[in-house]
Amino acid sequence: MRRDEYGFWHSCGVGISLEQETLCRVFYKKGWSDIGTEYALPAIQNKAIVQIREQVNDRGLEVVIIHEKPERAPAIVICLGGPIIPVPDFMAAGSIYSHFIQQGYALVVPLRRGVSEINMEWERALDGHYGEYDVEDTIEATDFVLASHADWIDAENVFLYGGSYGGYVAELIAGKANSNKRYKAIIAHCGVYDMAAYPWHNQGIPEETMDTYGKTHDKSLYAHRVKGISPKTYISNWNVPVLLVHHLNDTTTWVGQSVAAYNDALKLNKQVALLVVRGPHTYDIPNKEILFHELTTFFNKCLKIRCI
Repeated sequence: MRRDEYGFWHSCGVGISLEQETLCRVFYKKGWSDIGTEYALPAIQNKAIVQIREQVNDRGLEVVIIHEKPERAPAIVICLGGPIIPVPDFMAAGSIYSHFIQQGYALVVPLRRGVSEINMEWERALDGHYGEYDVEDTIEATDFVLASHADWIDAENVFLYGGSYGGYVAELIAGKANSNKRYKAIIAHCGVYDMAAYPWHNQGIPEETMDTYGKTHDKSLYAHRVKGISPKTYISNWNVPVLLVHHLNDTTTWVGQSVAAYNDALKLNKQVALLVVRGPHTYDIPNKEILFHELTTFFNKCLKIRCI
């Protein structure tokens, strides 16, 4: 990999070896509290930003749409983290959301099952359906927005971004639910790729992880049950550019998950790149604004210029 002046490691189109042949539970001494916010992005200024929240279906699915009126814009669909997560403050200074808006993108944020502050049933709905309902809700909300807000959203330039649990969902959608290239490019940030290995690739207790996603403590049965919700199962279907981003000191999802995804995609001649940065499982890392710039640069390169 190539290391740049900011300490970021960029893939160079060849496989990466971690010199590891077995499952491991090696984590890092630097804790989350050791990394502070070194940079803060300015608040969005001098822009007529519109934020609306609409109902998608009669089952309770809602979507947040943020755009700069009256301009029609490319859009980034956000796969929220969690899996249980409150509705974020999308306009908060220094957030990934405000950065995308500053760069001229509309945001489409499905409030999929698992989002809290709606009702208890909605918050708990993912239990037993991880990798299923979250994917369904993201796709349905995206299609709803593309159909009802064509005057705001440029359907030829719709991208997908997810961090943490959202990175896992983004990788799953890349192979399982993007045959029509609804999303023209995808970024998965600190996501899980191989669900079968994941219990040993996080700082939690393996049996608890197996129980959460596979409802069993038996390794063989767990691997069988999570195969259908593992991005690894569907990587042969990746058909758009994918950027995998991971933090070197991530103890929630080991960086080796994204390295494995990158290597597998490369073997299949997929359009894939890997970016590794220093820091834990959080956006508050050294050179945060440079990382955000890398993300939008990737999407910018995938924009389709339309002649009117």
